[in-house]
Amino acid sequence: MRSHFDVDMLKATYREYSYLVDHYTQYGQMPSVASMKVEFPDFEYIRVNDPLDALRHQILDREVQNLVRSSVEDVRSLFSDGEVGKAKDLLIGLGSKLSVGFSDRSDSNWADGMRRVDAYIERADKGYPDAILTGWESFDAATHGFQPGQFIGFGGRPAMGKTWCLCWMVFHAWKQKKVPLVVSMEMSIREIEQRIDCIRFGLNYERLRSGSLTVAEERRYLWGLENLDPFPLFVIDEGISGAMSIRAEIEERGPDICFVDGVYLLKDDQKGKNKAERLYNTTSDLKQVAKRTMVPLVGFTQMGREKKGYDAIDQIQWSDSFSQDCDIFARIDGDRGATVKEVEMLKQREGPLVKLAIRFMPDKGDFSEFMTPKEVAESLGDSVEVTLEDDEV
Repeated sequence: MRSHFDVDMLKATYREYSYLVDHYTQYGQMPSVASMKVEFPDFEYIRVNDPLDALRHQILDREVQNLVRSSVEDVRSLFSDGEVGKAKDLLIGLGSKLSVGFSDRSDSNWADGMRRVDAYIERADKGYPDAILTGWESFDAATHGFQPGQFIGFGGRPAMGKTWCLCWMVFHAWKQKKVPLVVSMEMSIREIEQRIDCIRFGLNYERLRSGSLTVAEERRYLWGLENLDPFPLFVIDEGISGAMSIRAEIEERGPDICFVDGVYLLKDDQKGKNKAERLYNTTSDLKQVAKRTMVPLVGFTQMGREKKGYDAIDQIQWSDSFSQDCDIFARIDGDRGATVKEVEMLKQREGPLVKLAIRFMPDKGDFSEFMTPKEVAESLGDSVEVTLEDDEV
């Protein structure tokens, strides 16, 4: 209560406030004005015509004013003491609180059925027009693509090819004329761009890195770069601290989807006390960023190094925050050096959980799904008759 109301006002109205609370606790409703006047005849009663939501905004505005005023005083004091770094951290934390804690809420009227009629007709005609596909048929069929406002997570042990999978999805978003934003906390812009080039032009990654492409590859690569579609694809590898700086980049660049490689390396804007709490705060803030900007946010993180018991979502390093905040979470696994790896969905709020095999061929830039459902059906031909149980119809 101290953060919402003036302390002196609380002291002056404590008896009245306690009466309201006790009455509601006992009877499940607020007392009438008449009964209040009987109990407190000397209290000044004022008729308020503003709706409750307007009063709520007044309270929030007052809290914002108090928070900013106290923070400015603390920043001024830190600058005076030469603590510029601490002052900067305090301002970043203030931005996080203001962006996440005091934003206007989003609501709708369920009885407005025509809004959903229009949405359904568009979905029936075009599928999910705002959805962004991964390029993996089984995964996309289960999720209907990544939707606005979703927070999606991918995890895997070190060196499992997570960044390759990220680049595969980034390229396929770009192919759909969706603007991707890549926030790379692990690799440089050059490394990310080279991997996307490898996928786009079907190149051998090691030869691309060393500048020793074959004559055919070099011709294909150089001609492709000169004639590349100028549709934007943004990559950032510096200047990002935490979730709020990612939100600032989203608002400035206006992407259709945002990928974050190395979520566990982001700083916690809320300054958690330990590693688990900091990661929990970070994933919670990323979820809020996705919802507030209505941009799907795809985060990649480390999972436990031990393969034993690795099929559980609780193997995500440091915290179960991903399992709480993600709308979808999948792991990437396989043997090092294998040309086929596995993507297993461990969580999805809506829809089935699927497991698929993907090609893992950096020498060809190929990370496509291995044996899609269509390819399986074609390979089986007419030799297998598929039937449905009664409860599946």
